[in-house]
Amino acid sequence: MRVLMLHPHDVRYYPWTVRIVKLAEELAKRGHEVKVAYIEHKRAEEPDFHPLREIPEGTVEYVGLRSRDKQTHKNIRSVVDLARDVDIIHFQKCFASAFIPALWASWVHKKPLHYDWDDNETLILREILGLPVGFASQARFFEKRVPDYVDTISVASDGLWEECVRLGFPEDRMVKVPVGADLTAFNPNMDGRWVREKQPLNLGSGPIVSYIGQLEGAAYASLFLEACRLLSDQHPDVKWLVVGGGAMLEELEETAFEHDLLGRVVFTDYLPSSQVPAILAATDITVACFSDEDFVRCKSPLKVAEYLAAGKAIVASNVGEVPWMTGGAAVLVQPGSAEALAKGIADLLANPSKRKDLEVQARRRAEEEINWARSAEKLESAYELAIR
Repeated sequence: MRVLMLHPHDVRYYPWTVRIVKLAEELAKRGHEVKVAYIEHKRAEEPDFHPLREIPEGTVEYVGLRSRDKQTHKNIRSVVDLARDVDIIHFQKCFASAFIPALWASWVHKKPLHYDWDDNETLILREILGLPVGFASQARFFEKRVPDYVDTISVASDGLWEECVRLGFPEDRMVKVPVGADLTAFNPNMDGRWVREKQPLNLGSGPIVSYIGQLEGAAYASLFLEACRLLSDQHPDVKWLVVGGGAMLEELEETAFEHDLLGRVVFTDYLPSSQVPAILAATDITVACFSDEDFVRCKSPLKVAEYLAAGKAIVASNVGEVPWMTGGAAVLVQPGSAEALAKGIADLLANPSKRKDLEVQARRRAEEEINWARSAEKLESAYELAIR
């Protein structure tokens, strides 16, 4: 099968593009011919603007499209050319910069069109990130209308499945494709001891509790910090690691300073994605905390998948996809409650044998279900359905 995949963001600079990169790689391993076209970041040519990852080398072909500022009409021509000989066109997210070129190419060449829906963008943009009303309205418009123009849809969560049904999309043309993890990059046998000695992290030899993720509006690292504050006096030897960067980083650092936690909480800022597996290898307890909100129930959290693959003891909020993803291999706590989160972490700090049991269960769950190969297999079935 020849597949053209489109994404509205630059795969070199945005962490959330890992989904399309990994799905493309797994489809190529399954014998398909895959091209990934992405909108280049407008700062990509600046020498001091460093990528989080390089373009992956391998059998997948990557094509950069013009940055989105008034360039959609030119990108339409480029995508129409790229789609000439493919069997199916796939686009991720409802944004016009990817959807409109995909739609034109589908119409010109009479090719089936597949939509990969991984987040409720309307809720994230309007309620969480606080972007302008016009931009959020545009996302809401497209998110409601895109299903009218596609042949099949893959959704990352039951919450998005329910939204598709509400919009009137036929369930027999939908497939659930959750987020996965790279079982080779993230594995329990990785040696992370060097991370403890790495400067300026200086993590030492005591227990490490980690929160990994983007520190943007839709993150919950503040819950993690509050749990740290509640436990820091009882567990002075613990290092609390916040891995990631974003708009919330400065505010979180100020919060840590106000509560005299800077010596115990370590902020890494953005790291190359290649370093994250080693960070997890050095970690004793991982945390995936959320509140109970509509957009959270639509998520398929990448951090949970990678925690599982790394074989780590997990404390996670009992909301949305988390219970299904972890499949019993985590301590689940009340969402939005720092007290409940702290209690779950304290339980694992006090019970090394329980941590060991959860680590084994976590890796088993990743190998059986929460991995990119399994997700690509499900995506492939959606393509076959669209072509039929």
